[in-house]
Amino acid sequence: MTIKNLISALVSLAALAAPLPAIAQSLADGAAAYDAGDYTQAHKIFHDLATAGSAAAQFNMGNLFLNGWGVTQNDGEAVRWYRLSSEQGYPAAQFLLGSLYSNGQGVTQDHTTAVQWYRLAARQGHAGAQFILGLHYYHGQGVERDHAEAVRWITLAAEQGSPEAQQALEALEVR
Repeated sequence: MTIKNLISALVSLAALAAPLPAIAQSLADGAAAYDAGDYTQAHKIFHDLATAGSAAAQFNMGNLFLNGWGVTQNDGEAVRWYRLSSEQGYPAAQFLLGSLYSNGQGVTQDHTTAVQWYRLAARQGHAGAQFILGLHYYHGQGVERDHAEAVRWITLAAEQGSPEAQQALEALEVR
């Protein structure tokens, strides 16, 4: 699955997660514009909702800025929107914010902060965050190296069907 396909799926899921019918409809409209490649219209819809406090719309704004879809690509703006969404407990935003910290994209690279965001998403069942958190434990990046914790988190991701986690788990258990 490409990053664009993953983000497209997450945008669609975000539309379903909205708490109010009007917001859900607007998020669905934004997702439809996004899926049709009309990123300018998606930005307009998501921006209004994001500034009103919708975590799903804030997440989608982060995606638009991260990829330069309908806006000028801007990692710093992506971080800002992902952080707003993450602070409301949105696991997909927490995962991507962790990734940005891990890679030093739009922020100073900080594995400890990355692990904090990954952990929040992982505790909510985000398979990608569980897998990456496990890798951080395995390599001792941002946390003390801990093989048992690595296996625990990677196992949780593997149980959700993550092929990368399943492969990593097989390799870890051989050692």
